[in-house]
Amino acid sequence: MDNEKRRRKRGIFIRLTKSRAKELIKKREEKKGRKLSREEKNIIIERVAKVARNRTIAVALALGVLGGGVAIGHGLITDGSDTKEPAITTDDNSSSKEESSFIDGIKVDVPEDEKSPIEEEIDRLDTSDEVLKYLKNLYIDEYQEITGIDLMTPGSIKIISNRQNYIYNLDNGKNVTHGDDPALTEQALEQDGQNYVKEPNVDVYRVERKSTGKIIDAMTSDGRAVIPGELYYELKNQESALENMSSIVQTSFDLIGYFDELEHKPGNEYITNLCEEAKQELVKLVTEREEEKQEQSNLKSQEQDEER
Repeated sequence: MDNEKRRRKRGIFIRLTKSRAKELIKKREEKKGRKLSREEKNIIIERVAKVARNRTIAVALALGVLGGGVAIGHGLITDGSDTKEPAITTDDNSSSKEESSFIDGIKVDVPEDEKSPIEEEIDRLDTSDEVLKYLKNLYIDEYQEITGIDLMTPGSIKIISNRQNYIYNLDNGKNVTHGDDPALTEQALEQDGQNYVKEPNVDVYRVERKSTGKIIDAMTSDGRAVIPGELYYELKNQESALENMSSIVQTSFDLIGYFDELEHKPGNEYITNLCEEAKQELVKLVTEREEEKQEQSNLKSQEQDEER
C-alpha cells in the first residue's frame, strides 16, 4: 500500500512539473513572439527540475514537453502511450553527481552546428550601429521588467558615454552625478541627510529619452549604478536596468569601438579577431542574463504558487 501511495504521489508531481514547464515555455514564447529553440527550452526545463530537486523530490519531465522525445536516464519518453516510467531515486542523501546526471538526462541534445537564436542574432551584427540597436532592444526589455514602462523602440532612446568631472559617493553606498548644477545637487543631498565624498574623473553610461533629453538611467563604466544629480529625488530609489546588465553594456561598447576602428582599418586581422572575441563574450553574457531572468521568474512563480 505504501508503495502504491508513493507511486500515486510521484505521478501527480510529474504531471504538475510537466504542466509547469509547458506553462513557462509558452509564456516565454509569447513574450518573445517566436518559438524557443531546444537550447532555450532546456534552460527552462533545467530550472524547473532544479527547483523540484532542491525540495528532495526527484522529477521526471514527461510526455512531449518539447514536442518530441525527452531522454531520461537510459529510456526515452515520447508523445505515444507506449511509455516506461524511469527508475528514480528520492534518497535525501543523493549526491550532486546524481542530480547533475538527472538534469542532463532530461535535456535534449542540440547538434553542435545548430546555433541558438542569441548566437545567430549576434553573429549578424556587422556595424557599430547594429550593435547599438541590439543593445537598446535588450535595455528596453530590461527597463520594462523593472519599471513596467514600455520605451517602445530603439529610436526612442539614446545610450551614450561621457566623462564626469566627478561623482558623489554617498555613505549609503549609492553614487550621484554632479548634474547640470552641482550646487543644486549638493543642496539636495544635504537636505536628504546624505554625507558624501567626491570621486574625480568618472566615465558614465547614461540612457536618455530622445524626445525630451531626460536621463532615465545611468551607470559608471565599471558597472555601478549612478543617480543623475538633477533627478536625485525622482530616481534615488529606482533600480538600474543598466547595472543589471552592466557586463553586456560594457562588452557592447567594446564591440562598438572595435567596429569603429575596423571602418578606418578594413580587413585588419587583429581588430577583426577582437570583434569576434567580443561577439563570443556577448553571446555568453546575454545567454547568462536570460538564464538568470528565467530563474528569477521561476522562483517568483513558485513563491506565488505557494502563497495560494
